[in-house]
Amino acid sequence: MGDWLVQNKDLAEALSYWATFLGIVVAVLAGLLALTKHYLDLREARWNQATTLYFDFINCAFENPDLNNNFWRNRDESDLTAKVRYDYFIAKFLWASDDILSNQTCDDDWRNSIKIVVGEHVSYFSSPEFQKESHVYCAPLLRIVEDVVRHNRVDANA
Repeated sequence: MGDWLVQNKDLAEALSYWATFLGIVVAVLAGLLALTKHYLDLREARWNQATTLYFDFINCAFENPDLNNNFWRNRDESDLTAKVRYDYFIAKFLWASDDILSNQTCDDDWRNSIKIVVGEHVSYFSSPEFQKESHVYCAPLLRIVEDVVRHNRVDANA
């Protein structure tokens, strides 16, 4: 065997270069596959977190029916506890909605669900309090809020 290698040194050298090259190609492909899998896992985890946050908000809405449907318009200005509860309630909705709308797998059903909730709290979303803090939310959420507020103004004027 040793004599064969000595006689075919050039061939053995070429084979070692090809083996090294193929090893590098396989390693790069494996790395790309691992990176793709990692990216998909992160995206899935983010989507799961977003939907969990939204369902937590829905549970909070069921547990606090007094905070639903025009609470902001009918609130008692002197009840600071109720205002803090409502601020937390709406913040939970906005955070969950922002996560869902920032996610690539968000579809029209989710957007419609968010529009319905915004419509139920349109008096808050029309208020100066929301306008002061609205800059921190994603553009798709702000577009939904603007559309619902504009639509409700048209309905109120009709």
